[in-house]
Amino acid sequence: MTRNELLTALRDRLRSGAEGEGLAALQKREIAALLDLAFAEIGAAIHADGRFSYPGFGTFTLRALGERHGRNPRTGEAIVIAPSQRIAFSPAERLRRGEPGAAAEELGSAEEDRADEA
Repeated sequence: MTRNELLTALRDRLRSGAEGEGLAALQKREIAALLDLAFAEIGAAIHADGRFSYPGFGTFTLRALGERHGRNPRTGEAIVIAPSQRIAFSPAERLRRGEPGAAAEELGSAEEDRADEA
């Protein structure tokens, strides 16, 4: 799925009324701005805290890779590869099992639990 396909799917789902009447008026560019903002915040959280978790979807973690030895593929010369960081993703169990809407259902149940506590 591409970014544009995701935006179209979100717009269509919001307009179907299943996700709330107030959101149905959002234009595709407004949805794109919200989605870009969300991904920017997720990226910032990963780099600041070393992880980002979304219930029912999964967890992104920042992993440190140490210095290691490798070879230049053109010359075959031995080189030292500098330490770096990688972002890894571990899917939630429900997503791993392929349950559709797992993240949305988890989020909905978490919101219901908070409403019950209030």
